[in-house]
Amino acid sequence: MSFIILGAAFLSGCGQPSTGNSAVNQSQGLSQTGRANTATGNSSGSSTTNSLVGGPVNGSGNDTTGNTTGSNATGSGSSSAASNVAGSGSAAAPRFAGYTTDIMNYVEKETTMPLFAPTEPTFTPHATAVSAEVFRSASSYSVDLYATAKPLPINDPSLNTRGTGAEIANFDGQAYASPAAAMQALQATAEAFPVDHSQPSTQVDLGEGVTARLYPYKASNVPSNYSVMEWHEGKWTIDVYGTASLDLINQAKQVVNYLHINFLPMTNGILQVNPPGATGPSTSLSWVFGTDMYFCSTRDSLSAMELAVSMREYPSYRIAP
Repeated sequence: MSFIILGAAFLSGCGQPSTGNSAVNQSQGLSQTGRANTATGNSSGSSTTNSLVGGPVNGSGNDTTGNTTGSNATGSGSSSAASNVAGSGSAAAPRFAGYTTDIMNYVEKETTMPLFAPTEPTFTPHATAVSAEVFRSASSYSVDLYATAKPLPINDPSLNTRGTGAEIANFDGQAYASPAAAMQALQATAEAFPVDHSQPSTQVDLGEGVTARLYPYKASNVPSNYSVMEWHEGKWTIDVYGTASLDLINQAKQVVNYLHINFLPMTNGILQVNPPGATGPSTSLSWVFGTDMYFCSTRDSLSAMELAVSMREYPSYRIAP
């Protein structure tokens, strides 16, 4: 069995600066439309087996044009993450890390739907190396990222023994037969943690012109004093779950502050924030472009939003379909 070995040494990440008001309502909003495999073509040259990606992720060679070089996935043995992207412009220009390039080259060999993948510097895990478990089919893909001491092959058996919640992040894509079917799937995501709008609610000012409603939240697996704070930004519904306390309000305000200057995809989406859990990611974002639904998650809300904001079409770096 042959493997792609992926991973890279990391420096600390940074947020993506932006100007503008509502993070979702501005025309500059980031769209996480993945690489339209059938519309734009594949990257020139797929990563071959036993390809090792190493070196610092935040190296030189930043992409300022959204165009990848012909060696974006050369598969020619060892290559630094910096060499995967052409250009020498701003350090804030988005770029795919070496491990991401290897993963997406692996995915696109079988998956025909448009692909999305995270970019640096907005999403940069604090890890010595990143390894991945990847599922792929013609109509879907799913990527679980793990912090590892050294780069491991994609789907290395040792990753499967780490237990539930060991992953540092996840991102998925699923194609549906129609836009209506994709929207139904998005609605099902919301209904997994339903908000009963018939219950009495309290209005909460979260700043930046955002007003939320605080509802009681009832479920068999949560404390009796659980609540959910909900508001809307653009086409997004944002739900923050927790006990009705100052901590819940502060968590919601952190989300508002981040989205005030960072942009979610300009489409229908749901952001769900739960208190950090020991068994896995607690913050997830789901959104729909046309017939396709995308999803990403991490344990904390800031990292999850950074992951979503960083998404670009692979390999074109486009931010809109």
